[in-house]
Amino acid sequence: MHRNLQACVLIAILFFSNIFSLLHAKEEQEDFAKKNIAAMVEEYAITKEQVFDLMRERYPVQTQEIITELIIYQIVKLEAKVERIAFPTELLEKKASEEIQKFKLEMERNHKLSWQDYLNQIGVKEEKIYSDAIRNWRYKIALQCLIRLSEMKEVQIDARHIMVNSKEKAQAILEKLRENADFDALVKKESLSDTKSQGGRFPRLFQGDIDSSLEKVLFSLEPMKISGIVTSPWGYHILQVLKVYPPDPNATWSQQRIHILASIEKNPVNDRELKRWLEKMKKKYRIKN
Repeated sequence: MHRNLQACVLIAILFFSNIFSLLHAKEEQEDFAKKNIAAMVEEYAITKEQVFDLMRERYPVQTQEIITELIIYQIVKLEAKVERIAFPTELLEKKASEEIQKFKLEMERNHKLSWQDYLNQIGVKEEKIYSDAIRNWRYKIALQCLIRLSEMKEVQIDARHIMVNSKEKAQAILEKLRENADFDALVKKESLSDTKSQGGRFPRLFQGDIDSSLEKVLFSLEPMKISGIVTSPWGYHILQVLKVYPPDPNATWSQQRIHILASIEKNPVNDRELKRWLEKMKKKYRIKN
């Protein structure tokens, strides 16, 4: 009798457990369906998938830009956790306050609209704008700091060059340089490169930044030494490395925090640096797009 009662209890527990699981699964499906609805017309739902498919069809470039932004956002969250990057609350509050104050002045000056009138128009409280600004600044600063920290772990060089369109011309310039002619003067007089106005200087170079024909020579050249003639798809080059920045593979956020924050304040990350970092991250993380 006692054994039969135990069996009945066990069957009842399993039965109700299955019922609760089914109800929970149904609730999850209903929640998903609600979240997936962009609009309703009578009983017909317009789903977010339909909106996305149409956006991708009509505005492929803009849609891809948004997808890329979201991919970068997720990578930043992952990398910030790995590198243990965090910021003082005061820094984020200061940046957010400055941004909002600038926006307030712009609204009043350009649109003749008071801040309170603007808030009333968009139906948002100032606290919400402020918290969003803090979150955005946390993301923007984290992204730039991650890029700078990543750069510290790679070798970098400052270099310059003279580019001409014939080997004979390059040989004549090389001979002058070997006789201690002024590199800057020869750049101004002879170089056909777009870098001429910068004294022949490349932007700070990392491996992978430049054509392999030039990179191989540049990253093996000792500082202040003059290369021989190097041929590239654009012409004939004479190269000089001005400075080598050795990599610090063990660089950490806690060690370099002050230096990195000062660096991005003085020289914010540019599109070229962002693109290089993103290509590196694509090799590290599985990204399906």
